Amino acid sequence: MKRATVLCIAMLTLIAHAPQAASALIVGAGVESCGTWTKERREDNRFGWSQTSNWVFGYLSGVFNGLGATPDPMRSLPTGTAADAVKGWLDKYCADNPLDTIDKAAFALAFELLQRSRK
Repeated sequence: MKRATVLCIAMLTLIAHAPQAASALIVGAGVESCGTWTKERREDNRFGWSQTSNWVFGYLSGVFNGLGATPDPMRSLPTGTAADAVKGWLDKYCADNPLDTIDKAAFALAFELLQRSRK
């Protein structure tokens, strides 16, 4: 099990340092900027930020299922608060990195959750 987690983290590290030209096509809310996320949250545009947060949950599910990550990295979040914890994490990340895309923020969150799950 630890071997699988180490392999997942190694793969994510390699992906993070891969040339941008080799990156995957991102569609949907993932192409939006963190600045847009922050604006939608500040203005309480629930349609906008809920669509984006749902995109992030889909991204996380895809990454963790695709990597076969065990134990589930989402379990490192407080029980019953995963949605609020993810939105709070995005609030902070996007405030600190307004020019980053939501895709980049979701990748950073996935990496952090994988690191937490191996402890």
